Amino acid sequence: MGVSFFSLFNTKSTVEGILIRIEGAAIYRNVIKVKKQILKFPYSGDIVFDVRKCVLADHSVIESIYHLKDEFRELVGTLTVIGIDEFKNMNRSKHELATKRKK
Repeated sequence: MGVSFFSLFNTKSTVEGILIRIEGAAIYRNVIKVKKQILKFPYSGDIVFDVRKCVLADHSVIESIYHLKDEFRELVGTLTVIGIDEFKNMNRSKHELATKRKK
């Protein structure tokens, strides 16, 4: 799928202020650590989640992002995802939460 074997088990992530950036593959197994980083921020704040250096985002990650965005919105915060528009759904899926791969 265009990702290294290493990135299937470990995602490189960095936190710079309100920006959380991940690289490689954003799949359930390796994004748990990143989700914990997001949850350290108050839901009433503003967070930027950058996936521009990712190659793959699986359906569980996409769904988690949607749920987190809703939780932030409920408490007057925002979770902005940048780079997701650079992905396309795999296997011609039309579902908004489908696994996505970089175009």
